[in-house]
Amino acid sequence: MTTRHGAAAVQAEALAGLGDLYACQRALDTAAEVQDLTGQVHNGGWLRFDGSRSWTTSSW
Repeated sequence: MTTRHGAAAVQAEALAGLGDLYACQRALDTAAEVQDLTGQVHNGGWLRFDGSRSWTTSSW
């Protein structure tokens, strides 16, 4: 489940680099949904994305 959010964060960075700000914002919105997950979340071992290290959750 959180893999989708981590992939969206990486996608947002790529889209920002391409200058596609609308698509970048959509990907950031998807990545930010990780903050709304409840219960026990299994990250699959190789990916640990919870949003805490993402610049999408920092204040500017």
